[in-house]
Amino acid sequence: MINLKQMELAHQMANQITMQFPKVEVLGIRESGIYPNHLWVEVLIPKEDDEFEVLSFAGDMAADFLVDYGHHITAVACAEADRNFYPSQTSSHPH
Repeated sequence: MINLKQMELAHQMANQITMQFPKVEVLGIRESGIYPNHLWVEVLIPKEDDEFEVLSFAGDMAADFLVDYGHHITAVACAEADRNFYPSQTSSHPH
């Protein structure tokens, strides 16, 4: 079960990613479906942005969250087609 602190950290990651990389779009935040208590911040990275740079930036935050709070939160790059998973533009990420 996901707790309030995990969601807070996931939103923090989403906000930091979009502040650092304004062209990156957060599609949503959800449980991984593979690992219990692991959240994915799903992001759409445009071609002009460097995917490695974005995910490396998020990976540093993920490591800090794990060490500081014991929570697994990972940014996951999604394809344009994954947008269909989110039928409306409203996601669990506040805009």
